[in-house]
Amino acid sequence: MVRDVELLRRAYAEKGARGYWLQKLKLFKADAHGINLINTAKVYARLGKKDESFRWLDIAFKDHIPYLIWDVPASPDLDALRSDPRYLGLLRRLVPRSD
Repeated sequence: MVRDVELLRRAYAEKGARGYWLQKLKLFKADAHGINLINTAKVYARLGKKDESFRWLDIAFKDHIPYLIWDVPASPDLDALRSDPRYLGLLRRLVPRSD
């Protein structure tokens, strides 16, 4: 944990916010299960990489990560995805309607 913080500090000092988020992405991918699948998608969304973000959200969906039901509709980290048709598709898969 302390090592991770130092890596993030160094990345920010050397490359600014983008460097920080790229380092954060490496840390999440190194422990890519559970909530970190969603966190990885959030970082990709922040970096403007929608395809990668949706790919990680799809992995989280297929792995039945329960946090998706709360994170996808509520997280401001995913705001960049909301106008994409894939976002609505993901919401529909998360909460299927019984019409």
